[in-house]
Amino acid sequence: DTTGREITLPEFDVINYDLLSPLQHIKYRLIAVKKGGKWGIITKRGKLQLGFNYDRIDVFYIADKSISLMVKQGAKYGILSQNMVKLTPVKYDSIVVTGDYSIPNHARFFMNARLNRRWGLLDYDGKELTPFKYDSYMYFKDGIAFVKVDGKYGIVNVKGREIAACIYDDIHSSSSYENKYHNDYHLIVKKDN
Repeated sequence: DTTGREITLPEFDVINYDLLSPLQHIKYRLIAVKKGGKWGIITKRGKLQLGFNYDRIDVFYIADKSISLMVKQGAKYGILSQNMVKLTPVKYDSIVVTGDYSIPNHARFFMNARLNRRWGLLDYDGKELTPFKYDSYMYFKDGIAFVKVDGKYGIVNVKGREIAACIYDDIHSSSSYENKYHNDYHLIVKKDN
């Protein structure tokens, strides 16, 4: 440990100190360990925090936001809090961290998740903000993201509300930067008929 005292850990197949290094700012350091082909988490003193149930464990650490753990069982993913509380079931095909960084000092962070070949949006508490109906995951800028359903485009805001239905053939934006804190957007849309 940090005092130079030797700590004997139970036998593990793999000990990964680096995987969870962003968790160091918590009062105790967590360590990912693998035993019998499955991953779990122990404290630096060897106490089991998360059972050996997972094929993979990754960390989401975003600036001043809380830490979340992405876990994988078989081909499915789920999210746990930093306290090992299940925020989502392990049911998603994929999870990707995204955010809206366009407003200085007010970045918002989300998770795009894929379920049955369709994408939806989760907040950092694991709440589903949108239905899982979109063709691809969402990139946010200035509080909106362009989305696509079955070849038609629409717009979703950061709260998951569809502010323009997915009925348009195409949507584009063009920005005119008057200064670094102000963006003007003009949407160009085309609809059949």
